[in-house]
Amino acid sequence: MGEKSVVVLCSDEGSKELEAAQYATEKKAITISLSTNEDSLLKREVDYFLIHDNQNVNSLLNSTYSSLYLLTTGIIQERESNSYHDLYQGMIRNLENVDTVLTKAKNYYKSFVDEFVEFATEKNITVISSGTNYSQAIYMAANKRIKEKSIGLNVVHAGEFINYQQFYNTRKEHVILIFMGLDSTRPIEEEALSLIYKNKERVFVFDAEDIDFTGIERPFAKVFSPLIFSEILRI
Repeated sequence: MGEKSVVVLCSDEGSKELEAAQYATEKKAITISLSTNEDSLLKREVDYFLIHDNQNVNSLLNSTYSSLYLLTTGIIQERESNSYHDLYQGMIRNLENVDTVLTKAKNYYKSFVDEFVEFATEKNITVISSGTNYSQAIYMAANKRIKEKSIGLNVVHAGEFINYQQFYNTRKEHVILIFMGLDSTRPIEEEALSLIYKNKERVFVFDAEDIDFTGIERPFAKVFSPLIFSEILRI
């Protein structure tokens, strides 16, 4: 980490994020914070402080994920314009169609999500994923509503799940939720799913291939699945 590094922090308060910001500043990295709290302590510790709407927004364009997508693609395009000359504009162009995709996905998954929620309130949950969707698995583990309902939730990377020891540590009474993405890690998720089907009865597969991404260019659809899954799986 040094003068050419960019550190992005997402938190409303978080003491760990404050320490991270201070450490990055000491290393002379550029620091950027995204927060829903105008009075966040991070505001005094970072070079750029950005306010975004909270999770309950009318449009995904204002969501945390979209803010991160726009921020990161903007930075990449600025620094590597020869390779990514249309990246930021392409992100804006495709995000304009994401609400339509979400509406169709919610209708498609409604009964499936209702069934998952019914089982999830009574069981322990093991969430399995990799690649871009691994962030969604981590998000579920940190979800306040999950914690308030005392739901036991265990996050396992698909690559780790393939390991036999990790596999047998997942008890049969657990509800299994696996996210299947569209990126280069999908083969790992497919292998993990084949192991699950051999040994588990209650498995919920949220597959990005089932999402109708009409209006979204394929390269962007690969990274939009966490954005869609984060909305349809609000427990």
